[in-house]
Order: sequence, then C-alpha cells, then structure tokens
Amino acid sequence: MWNDTVGVYWGAMAILPNGVAAPQQGSCEETQKGVCQELKDGKSPHAASLANLLAREGRLEYLTHNGKSKSFGSATLLPRCLSSRDAPGVKNIVQPIENAADNTPEHPHQRDFLGTNWTARRLYLPATILVIVTALIGFWPTYFGPALRGRVHVPPLIHLHAVVYVTWLALFATQVALAATNRVKLHMRLGRWIMAYGVIVVIAGLMAVAQGFGTRLATEDAFRAQRWLFGVLKDLVFFVPFLVAGWIYRRKPEIHKRLMIVATTILVLPAVSRMSFLGTPVPIWRFMLVWPLPVYLLMIHDFCRKRLIHPVYLIGVATMLTMRLILPIGSSHVWQSTAGWITAFYRATLG
Repeated sequence: MWNDTVGVYWGAMAILPNGVAAPQQGSCEETQKGVCQELKDGKSPHAASLANLLAREGRLEYLTHNGKSKSFGSATLLPRCLSSRDAPGVKNIVQPIENAADNTPEHPHQRDFLGTNWTARRLYLPATILVIVTALIGFWPTYFGPALRGRVHVPPLIHLHAVVYVTWLALFATQVALAATNRVKLHMRLGRWIMAYGVIVVIAGLMAVAQGFGTRLATEDAFRAQRWLFGVLKDLVFFVPFLVAGWIYRRKPEIHKRLMIVATTILVLPAVSRMSFLGTPVPIWRFMLVWPLPVYLLMIHDFCRKRLIHPVYLIGVATMLTMRLILPIGSSHVWQSTAGWITAFYRATLG
C-alpha cells in the first residue's frame, strides 16, 4: 500500500504547484523509507500538496518503485490512503476544495464538460444576452411595449405562446450561467427537464400557428394565409432538428452547447422580421447580418482560439440563410397544392 503511495508521491512531483520544492533524493530504498515515514506521521512538507493534487486530478499516471505503470482514479485512491490505519496523520492534512461537493464529476461526460475552455463557456453568456436583446427589440413595438401599457389586444393563445417562448429564453440563459460557473451537476439535472420543455415550445408554436392561420383565413384571401403559413411553419421545422441533436449530443459538450445556441437563435427569427428600422421587408443581407450575430460572436472566438470554425456553427448559419432563401416556395404551386389540403383539414376540424 505505502509503496504505491510513494510511487504516486514521486510521480506527482513533476506537476506540483509552482513554488513547491522537489524532495531531496538519496538512494531509491532510503528515499522510499523516508517518504513513507513522513507520510505516516503527516510531517512531510509535500504531503498536503500531494493530497490536494490527488483530490483534484481525475486520473493520475505514476510509476511505482518497481517501475510498473499504474493508474488510479483519485476517488478510489485518496479514500484508501486516508482511511489506512498505517497513516493516521494523513487524515488531517487534506485541505477542503471550494465547491467540491457540486463540481466533482461523477461520470466521464461530466469530466469532458469541465475540460472545455473556460473563456469559451463564459462567452456564451454575452451571446445568450444578445439573443434575448434581439427578441426584446424585435417584439417591443408590437407586443412587449403595448403589453406594459396595457394596450395589447391579442387572443389568449398568443399570450400563452409569448410566455412559453420567453420562459425558454430564461431557462436557456440559466443553463448557460450554470455551465459558465462550473455547476455541471445542476446543469445536467435541469437539462433533461428543459429539453422536455422544448417539446412544449414546439406545441405552443403549432397552436399559435393554428390561431394565426385561422385569423388570416377569416380576414384575408386563402393565398396570402397559406403563404404566411409556410413562413411560420418552416421556423419550427428547422428548430426541431437542432433541438433533437442537442439532446442526442448532450454528453458531448463541445457539440451540445453549439447546437443549443443555434437552435435558440433560430427561434428569434420573427423578432428580426419585425425590426422595421432595417427596412420593410428586411433585405436579406441585413437580415443575415443581424439575426446570426450571437453565432458570429462565437465563430470569431473559435477562429481566434483555434484558427478554425466548428462545423455546427457553419451548419447553423447555412441553415439560417436557407430559411431566408426558400421563402419564395411559399408562393409556389407545389406549396399551394399542399396548403390546400391543410386549409381543407383546418376548416373541417377547427374552422
């Protein structure tokens, strides 16, 4: 047991914090006996550093006295050292690690998450704030502003739709904040419920589409109503694959976080469409300059740090551009034929 501990001790000297001097080495046998005794008595000047190093490192490669390579997880090795009857002094030299109860990884994918770049995780906060600001600016003249003054008059279903979508933005911002502050366990526990809430977002979107489509059928001609229907349905059609992919890749944080920021950015397309100061209708180049701004911010960070851009961002921007380029399909004969069936079904069931 103590021979193994000495092996860890010597293997760890190369990665001890700056300012901790390496031990004086005599013969291998003499040094081994001396270190064993120091660790047993808790008097070694390096014992506290070693114990804390073991507590912090997920895995530690080391060589034992006979040259055989071994590997232990600190979660199993450290308790074994601390509970040994041969080392009563070690119990008192381990210093508490701040937030260890919340941050200690229990699964490999949690360790992967903690291994992601700290600056990149923090950068998702301003990117998320930018998404929220985009939604507020876009909907302020037509919804949020009048709602604060008590002058907005829309069906209750539209209010419900707004509440569901604003709640999604709040939950997403919460998840980003938890990830940025290394509260991984809580982030992952909430994640499964927030993903389930994504289904509610889709359902609320479909209900709002049905409400808007019915209103337009009653007040406008069928062609304009069907063209509007294509425009709003495509938003959900493109949002859902990114949401599902985010769930599938939830244990691969480098992919997961990028999928989720792209999915949430897709949701604020209607807000950009309402920014009349960009033009009416908004020119596509201005649209693609403003709408993907949160994604552009993260792409620039990727390029500056790694000299490359993650494929998820490229796919996301290409998807957003596609969503604008396919708008003319809403006036095509193919879509009008399909929308005719949808209109007939709507009038037979809900009309």
